[in-house]
Amino acid sequence: FKVILYINDKRYELALSDQGLPVVVGESRQWTVPSQLADLRTEIVGYSVVATLQGLGVSLHWNLKDTVEVQVTEALWNRTGGLCGRMDGHATNDLEREQDSVVAYANRWQANPPSERCTSSVEEDACVDAASQQSAHEFCNRLMVDKRFEACRKFLPTRQYYEACRWDYCSCRDWNQKACGCRSIAMFVRDCLQHGEKSVENWRDEDNCPVECSGGRVYKACGPASVATCMTGDIELLSSQCEEG
Repeated sequence: FKVILYINDKRYELALSDQGLPVVVGESRQWTVPSQLADLRTEIVGYSVVATLQGLGVSLHWNLKDTVEVQVTEALWNRTGGLCGRMDGHATNDLEREQDSVVAYANRWQANPPSERCTSSVEEDACVDAASQQSAHEFCNRLMVDKRFEACRKFLPTRQYYEACRWDYCSCRDWNQKACGCRSIAMFVRDCLQHGEKSVENWRDEDNCPVECSGGRVYKACGPASVATCMTGDIELLSSQCEEG
């Protein structure tokens, strides 16, 4: 996995080194994370690498695998497009074409750089048979029925998270399907925590998406959104949200 960023006329890659460590790759050299460049700052927060595009009001969160989240400041509201939508507070107009499904919209924005080609498109429903549908439902239905998530269901569109969990679970045919489904549930919990609902902090246990920490570190469902380093000092990220990790 890698993430390609274009900032003005510069191209950067967020990737993993041969040792499995996150790095920033430029046209002529490579930097370890955290790093501070003229137009790009990167740091590790929880499970993710956070890349901040200096002066643009944009930060990108990458979980080192298959999830990328873009956050922007208020200065860019109603000034975005593509997969970010219009950022105008009205989710109903993000697809631009009323007849589009989310999958069709995502496929239309699929990019093919000169040196690469995307060989597959996003599927409308990754659960292609009855067995996978049942397995995905049994795993993801906890969002709909588990009492730990009861408070979150009062204000989050839980059905949308359930469908996203099903899709992620079934699309990971060659990987750990439960781990993929857990990432969807983690996004549900994160959004719930952002609404101030602290009762869901301890949602993980030995039977429900367990995690292990090494090196004397301690897991937190809602940890600090910025990690101070000698390079960044007390600089805050664009978002005041907490991070899991």
